[in-house]
Amino acid sequence: MRRRHLPFTAGVILALISGSQPVDAFTNQKSARTTRTSPGNDQHRKRAKQRAAKGNTDVRGSKSGTEVQSPPVADSPGTPVIVSAAPSPTAAQAGVTPLSTSADSRSPSSTIQRNPANPVNPESLVSPENPTVPFDSSKRDRLQAALDAWTRSTDVESMTVAITIGSNDWTGATRRDGGAPPDPDATYRVMSITKTVSAALVLRAVEQGRLSLDNPLPPIEGVSAQVPSGITVRRLLGHRSGLTDYTEALGYRADLPMTPEMAADLSLRAPLVSAPGTATRYVNSNYLLLGLLLQQVYGRGYADLVRSLVAPLGLTHTRVDPPDRPGWAGFSSGGIMSTTSDMAHWGDALFDPGRVVSAESLTLMATTGDLGGGLGLWGVCPCSDNLPGVDRFTAIGHFTAAGGMFRFPQSGLTLVMKAEPAGGDTIARAVSLSKLLLAELA
Repeated sequence: MRRRHLPFTAGVILALISGSQPVDAFTNQKSARTTRTSPGNDQHRKRAKQRAAKGNTDVRGSKSGTEVQSPPVADSPGTPVIVSAAPSPTAAQAGVTPLSTSADSRSPSSTIQRNPANPVNPESLVSPENPTVPFDSSKRDRLQAALDAWTRSTDVESMTVAITIGSNDWTGATRRDGGAPPDPDATYRVMSITKTVSAALVLRAVEQGRLSLDNPLPPIEGVSAQVPSGITVRRLLGHRSGLTDYTEALGYRADLPMTPEMAADLSLRAPLVSAPGTATRYVNSNYLLLGLLLQQVYGRGYADLVRSLVAPLGLTHTRVDPPDRPGWAGFSSGGIMSTTSDMAHWGDALFDPGRVVSAESLTLMATTGDLGGGLGLWGVCPCSDNLPGVDRFTAIGHFTAAGGMFRFPQSGLTLVMKAEPAGGDTIARAVSLSKLLLAELA
């Protein structure tokens, strides 16, 4: 099938495909604009405050100078990313995006509609109409040389990268000191990239009528605590449930094994941090509950569901493993093992409407709401609010402490990164590395 590429512009943001509405659905209340705080982004916070003080609204702020921080990169217990609701209704209407990166790593941006009533056209996420010329050995050598040079300019010890673009793919690895590089085909814990797989499984269950986005949740098998009123599948997917993360709940023990059921029970017994639907708070418990729901409606284990999803895509190195440390549940919030190559091909398939999820479901994943983020995906900026109700962003995907999986709509590039050691500014790294690799592909 010939795939088309449409840039994210106001002209291609189409109305959501209409469909049947679930019965007894909760009504989502519009919430105030939010501000994001994220661990490990002190430099971003400092720069954002400096820009806000100067009234600069080109990258991360409204015209009133509201500070907005980077997307979630929390993959370890005890480091939830919190986005608190702002009290002013005028801030909620200012078109501020809570997704950003450093101003000095700008690249041509795409646009995404914030208002779910006018969502993004999913075809703007697929590969360009004119695929790149097949990679020959010379081009692969240039990509490797570019990765080597880029890594030498960073503070990471090693970097493994996989890309797909058009019908081509490439995987490379390097060390900053010039020593033997990591095995580019080694499996590793992809951490929160797992959430993109879980979100796709949930939306497929919605398409099949097994789950509703907006109905009250049923009791969760194996979990004795009750689900608070107002928590729905949609709000779990978008981290708007108001739940306390299990790592912060009373009774959590970092030195003991943790099952998904135990983690969910801890979160559900803890007081809500905010009323469901009123603030975005990135916590792993949201996706643990979704994984337990998936097992319940399908009568199959989460690992089996993942295997059934990825096997037809040829992702032979992707599986779900038990947690590798006490106090960490993994599972549907971060339990997948894979390779960078498999994850790049996963991203390429996910952003092809109809291949993994329907065009309507992909629209839900990629359309940000008032509280920031879509249903399983987050935007990468630089951003601006120069069009009413429209945010500009460079890429969309999911972040981890070591890197993440990113789709760059302007080029159709899917990029997966794994840095060692984990930590640092993964957003700026993704943007700057993508520009360097795309320059070699020009």
